[in-house]
Amino acid sequence: MGLAYSILPPQGPVIISGCDTGFGNLLALRLARAGWTVYATCLTTTGSDSLTKEGLPNLTVFSVDITKDDSVRKFGEDVEKLSPNGIYALINNAGISGGHVIEWTSMDEYRRIMDVNFFGHVSMTKAFLPSLRKYAKSHSGPQDARPRVVFVSSIAGLVTSYCISAYSASKHAIESFASSLRLEMDPFDVIVSVVGPTFARTPLAMNAFVGLEKRIEGLDEELKEVYGVDAMKRLQKAYETNTLTGIASVEVDEVVKTLEETVVRKVPWERYAVGLVAKYWFPLFRVLPWSFGKYISGGHAYSAVVKKYAAKAKALKTQ
Repeated sequence: MGLAYSILPPQGPVIISGCDTGFGNLLALRLARAGWTVYATCLTTTGSDSLTKEGLPNLTVFSVDITKDDSVRKFGEDVEKLSPNGIYALINNAGISGGHVIEWTSMDEYRRIMDVNFFGHVSMTKAFLPSLRKYAKSHSGPQDARPRVVFVSSIAGLVTSYCISAYSASKHAIESFASSLRLEMDPFDVIVSVVGPTFARTPLAMNAFVGLEKRIEGLDEELKEVYGVDAMKRLQKAYETNTLTGIASVEVDEVVKTLEETVVRKVPWERYAVGLVAKYWFPLFRVLPWSFGKYISGGHAYSAVVKKYAAKAKALKTQ
């Protein structure tokens, strides 16, 4: 993407959620080392300790569970005490993966993923909109940079594939929420941006299908036979190859640099597509037939593999 824009000097405080690992962790360190005041939220003690040990005086780490209203409320009160004049940026980054084919995914798992990837960000956003509006009101000059809310979405929030319905649904929800927020915040001079990368080798992506064996153990025999256990194992391998190292993958640093741009650029774009598939393939999905999207998203391969292995399992059973 390059730095074909003027870089702002550090402005007001930046809040980043989900800083235990991955994008949030790296962005928090990157901005703090550049002189920005950063309030980083972590869920785990390990995550908090890793950032605290960096010894950066302008990086403050908070233990926050964004799915708990009381935790978010307490965090808001703490930030208000530290920054009574408002915050400059809220980076909604926290997220989890999970789920599998729809019939293999429990309702509890769907709810857990939506709680973190969607409702948690809604809660954080609502908690800090007053602070963002306050900052905008006191920085309304022509040379002032406007405050902003940034959402880390995904290509999966625009185009889905097999085995990720729970994750995709949560990101689709974020896309819609961000679009509404952008319209509603425009009169208050609060910018809303969405960063939609393809898949990077972060702990979130690497753990997408962790526990497949345990999931299979919990299924009844009918579902195992219908889908074919061997088929699911083969599809997991294909996922790991294509999304983490293949054409659908993206370098972690590229995503972090893009997130940095949403903070340091005076007027960031409304949307950032990060990665080859997100930049160049997604526009084709809007105009070409569904059959094209089915092919590109792996639907044809998924269908063929499931049919093959399910038929094989059925044949063995009848012998």
